Amino acid sequence: TNNTTASTSADITQRALTVAAAGSNKVYDGNTTATVSLSDNRVAGDTLTASSTAANFADKNAGLAKAVSVTGISISGTDAANYTNNTTASTSADITRAPITNVTGITADNKVIDGTTAATLNTGGAGYAGIIAGDVLNVASATGNFDTPAVGSAKTVFISDIALGGVDAGNYTVVNNTATTTADIINVSAQIPLPPRSTFQAAGLAVRPNISASGLNVADANALLESAPTASGGCEAAVATGEKAASDCVSVTTVREATDQERGVVSVALAGAVTKGGMGFQFSLPAGLLALVAASDAPVQATTLVGKPLPAWLRYDPGSRSFVATAVPAGALPLQILVNVGSRSAVVTISAMPGDAQPQRRVIVDRSPANRSGKAG
Repeated sequence: TNNTTASTSADITQRALTVAAAGSNKVYDGNTTATVSLSDNRVAGDTLTASSTAANFADKNAGLAKAVSVTGISISGTDAANYTNNTTASTSADITRAPITNVTGITADNKVIDGTTAATLNTGGAGYAGIIAGDVLNVASATGNFDTPAVGSAKTVFISDIALGGVDAGNYTVVNNTATTTADIINVSAQIPLPPRSTFQAAGLAVRPNISASGLNVADANALLESAPTASGGCEAAVATGEKAASDCVSVTTVREATDQERGVVSVALAGAVTKGGMGFQFSLPAGLLALVAASDAPVQATTLVGKPLPAWLRYDPGSRSFVATAVPAGALPLQILVNVGSRSAVVTISAMPGDAQPQRRVIVDRSPANRSGKAG
C-alpha cells in the first residue's frame, strides 16, 4: 500500500510589476503640472490600482514631446501584496500655446498731414486677453494706418499684424492680431518758420494773435504772398490731350529765400484738375536751391517735417531736378516737406489754391505744366 498525498513547502515570490505612464497634452497654463495615465503588466484577473503622487513637465513652457517625470508610484488593492513595483516613470506630452484672444490698449499719435495713412503706434499700455498672471508680454511689432490720409479729428486707425514679444511670448498665440483706435490728422499749421515781423508789417499785415513766433500756417503764408508789394504773376496753363486747360497749373513761389542761417519758405500751389485725387503733377526745385545744386552739385535730400521718408506717391528726380507726384491719394494735401541742399534747407508747402480762380498776385519763381493723365511727366 502507499500514501496518496504528501506535503512540502516552497516560496511564491512577489511578481515584479512594471508601471508605465502615458502623458496627456495640455494648453499652456503657466505651471509644470502634468496629467498622466498609468498602466501595468499585472496577471490577468488580479485586482490592483496604481497611482502616483506627482507628474511634472521639465519646465512650464510650450513645446512638443516635452519630458514628463512621474514620481511616488504605488499600488493598492486585493492583489497588491503579490507585486513589487517601480516608484518612478517617465513619458512625454505636448504643451500647446495658450490663446490671447485680442490685444487692447494700443493707441496712435496725432500727426500733421503728410500725404500718407501711416500712423505711429504706442504699445506700452497694451493689454492681453488671456495672459496668465505673472507672465510678461509686450507688442514686438504692429502696423498702424489711418483710414484715409486726409485731415480729420478722431479718425479711425486700423492696427494690423500685431506680434507678441517678451519672455513669455513663445507660450501664446494671438487669435485676433488686429485692433482699432483713433487719432487726429492735423492740418498744416504752425509748421512754417515765421518771417520777421517787419515782413508782415511791410506787407500791410498784422501779426495775428494765433500765430506763435515759431509758426505760420498756410492761410497766413498765402496772405503774405497775396499782399506783398512785390507780388505779381499767375499760373501758366497746362496742356493736356492736345487742348488748353487754363485752370490747370503748378506754381512754385518763394516766401523767403533759404540762407545758411535761416530756412527758406516755399509754396507750391496747385490749381484745376491736378488737385483731384489720383492725378499727378511735377514741380522744379525753387530757384535758389536749384542754383545751389547747379553750382555745387550738392545732393538733395527730402523728408517730411518730422524726418520720415516722403510718401510713396512723391519722389525727387535728380535727373530733372524736380519733384514728381503720381496718383496722389484723395485727401493727401496739403503736405509739408523739408528739402535740404548742402547747408541750406527750405520748408515746402504743397497745397491746392482756394477755389478754382487763378491767383493774380504771386511771386512766381518757377512754373511747371501740370500733368492731367495721372502719370508724372
